[in-house]
Amino acid sequence: MTNCINCGAPLSGHKCAYCGTEYAGNQIVANFNRNDCTGTLNIGGNEYRVYLGRMEAESLFVDVGRDLLGNLYQDKGRIIHTFTLIEI
Repeated sequence: MTNCINCGAPLSGHKCAYCGTEYAGNQIVANFNRNDCTGTLNIGGNEYRVYLGRMEAESLFVDVGRDLLGNLYQDKGRIIHTFTLIEI
């Protein structure tokens, strides 16, 4: 997390320099209902009711290319998910 959930100020460390919100250990737990996009987001002991406004998934590959025989290969890819949560 790069911005404070309360005021939007940039975070450095475990406490917001602007509003004082603490993020002990950066523990973030999200629970969403199976049939809709609403749920709860728990950040440092503070619980927020939210809904999922948008989700993006981007595939990243460590190495993609061809071997000596011309076969295409891909090594250890991963997917990065970006969620936009809106407080209810």
